[in-house]
Amino acid sequence: MVEFDQSSIQSSAEMPPDVFEIVAQTLVEECEVAREKITLESHVVDDLGLDSLAILDVCYALDVKLLIKIPFEEWVNDVNSGKINAQEAFTLKAIVQQIEVLLRQRDEAGGSA
Repeated sequence: MVEFDQSSIQSSAEMPPDVFEIVAQTLVEECEVAREKITLESHVVDDLGLDSLAILDVCYALDVKLLIKIPFEEWVNDVNSGKINAQEAFTLKAIVQQIEVLLRQRDEAGGSA
């Protein structure tokens, strides 16, 4: 289980571009979001217009592409319980950082999720 860690949100200068680009391209492919609208500061609901089903589609596509399991349901439960702030949690910056954590865990485990 991967818990969403808001304290790990880094500045965009520290963010490796490759994971962000994979997420951005997946948003373009799965949700037909214009690439120019997608930035690290974009909120997936407020700025990009995704609903929960679209977010699930993106998570599944990223799971397949990156060989990980994004704990979307846990994140939503954490938002609903007030454990994390939805405005911060569902920015691309925060999502990319959480995916990077999952990728490190996958690599440390020596395989796929």
